[in-house]
Amino acid sequence: MLEIWRLEELEIVLPYPTILYLIIGDLACNILTARMPLWSYNLNWLNNISTDFLITAFIYPCTVILFLTYYPKLLKKQVAYLLLWVFIYSLAEYLATIVQSVVPLQRAWNLFNADI
Repeated sequence: MLEIWRLEELEIVLPYPTILYLIIGDLACNILTARMPLWSYNLNWLNNISTDFLITAFIYPCTVILFLTYYPKLLKKQVAYLLLWVFIYSLAEYLATIVQSVVPLQRAWNLFNADI
């Protein structure tokens, strides 16, 4: 995996600050809403803390690397690329919330609030 970062033709900038920023933001959200969470996970084999840790440790870094690796340079393409990722995350949240009932929303939180 370390060899991927050395390939000059891919022009990959290491996204560690962005990954850390996302992890710190997620941790802050979990601490601030610990007593009254906006959502919970309905998984029989994992509790909320374990699920959130797995998302923070694996899903977020992978998507940050994918997002930043292919981030375009032209403004029009940047807007389209950003909207594509908003659609991807919104679709994933919709499927987890509505279709699979894995993430029941609480405290008047809804998909529209999450997408903003």
